[in-house]
Amino acid sequence: MSDGAPSSEVWRAVVDSRLHWRAWDDGVVVYNDMTGDTHLLDPQTARLLRHLEQAPMAFDALCRALQEEGNEMPAEDLRPWCEATLTQLSRLSLIELAAP
Repeated sequence: MSDGAPSSEVWRAVVDSRLHWRAWDDGVVVYNDMTGDTHLLDPQTARLLRHLEQAPMAFDALCRALQEEGNEMPAEDLRPWCEATLTQLSRLSLIELAAP
């Protein structure tokens, strides 16, 4: 999305991956059986990933869903955070853009 991509892009958990979750009060560990990697996520990043694991979502819809859940950051910071987090999760092979 950093290249001016539309906010209507649809993201999803990587197809054919299976994520295994373990949660604590201050974070979540996710194991990706497709890559063999384990990732430590903060609770908000874990919520974002859970949404995408349940169903593909457009960027705007994902931001709205996180905001409606009582997100911990100011509304004006949420969209840039979502953009950066989607980029990071994509680089970790946890999510991908859904085919149009």
